[in-house]
Amino acid sequence: MWSSTNSAIAVTAALVLTAQTTVSATASLDALQWSKRALVVFSPSRSDDRARSFDAMLSAASCEIEDRDLTVIRVASQHAAADPEAQRLRMRFDVEPHDFRIVLIGKDGGEKLRLDEVPELSSIFALIDGMPMRRAEMREQDRACSQ
Repeated sequence: MWSSTNSAIAVTAALVLTAQTTVSATASLDALQWSKRALVVFSPSRSDDRARSFDAMLSAASCEIEDRDLTVIRVASQHAAADPEAQRLRMRFDVEPHDFRIVLIGKDGGEKLRLDEVPELSSIFALIDGMPMRRAEMREQDRACSQ
């Protein structure tokens, strides 16, 4: 659960909004609670092959990402030294600077998945789609994307 002690945790993030648009912003995990799920992607650098591969998959799935209220936050070690908030995220999720790690955070603020390899997005989407809050969302809305 995201607690008030973590309310100041923010990181310079790239939020995947559409297949064509990537916006840099400061995203507080606490600000996302109850409105968005977060997929935090840690990598040694932005040029890391795993990070680039995962970014390509994310770009191709922008509709599915938006449909699931998913915000992607990238934390690259090469920039973490200059960003204390990125360092705090690494400490919070116990991720070493040389690690590649993906952490899925649910709308309730709880950690739902932790991976150290590039996954198939379909497995992440299936996990999200099985969550009670997501099942309720699917009943209430028309699915905009075909999965």
